Amino acid sequence: MKKEKKANWYFTFGSGQPHSSCYIKFFGTREETRTKMFYAFGKVWSMQYSEKQWFNPSPDSIKFQGLDPKTKPTMAEVWGWEEIG
Repeated sequence: MKKEKKANWYFTFGSGQPHSSCYIKFFGTREETRTKMFYAFGKVWSMQYSEKQWFNPSPDSIKFQGLDPKTKPTMAEVWGWEEIG
C-alpha cells in the first residue's frame, strides 16, 4: 500500500452551523486531518478539500460569483470564507 503524503487540508462549515462562512486548515494525511477535525468540532462541519481542490475551484463556481478566472481565486475567495484558528 502506498503511503499517503502529508499536506494541508481545508475544512468548511455549513450554513447555520457555528463558524458558517469560515474554514480551517490542518496539516497531515487525509485521515489524520479528519480525526483532528472531528476532535475539534465533532460532526458540526461540512466539507474537506485537498490543496488541489482548494486552489482550483470549478470554472462554473468562479463564473457564478462573477470573478475573473485568470486571477486563479481559491475556494475561500470564490465563496467569501474566512479562516479561523
